[in-house]
Amino acid sequence: LSPQLADAHALRGLVRLRQNRAQEAQEDFNQCLKLNPVARQSLERMIEETKQRIEQEVRRGSFPD
Repeated sequence: LSPQLADAHALRGLVRLRQNRAQEAQEDFNQCLKLNPVARQSLERMIEETKQRIEQEVRRGSFPD
């Protein structure tokens, strides 16, 4: 993954968050913001939406291990 692709880091962070790899996700989010500080608001929105989807899946019992 190219260290210069802020969007790629954001997306990989979301995938890792979904995989319950919070530390690695945080590193990707930090790299995204380092490369593109103005992305903070949209990144926060994406993270919140992903967390809500995970919570819904957990409630339904369909969240993968």
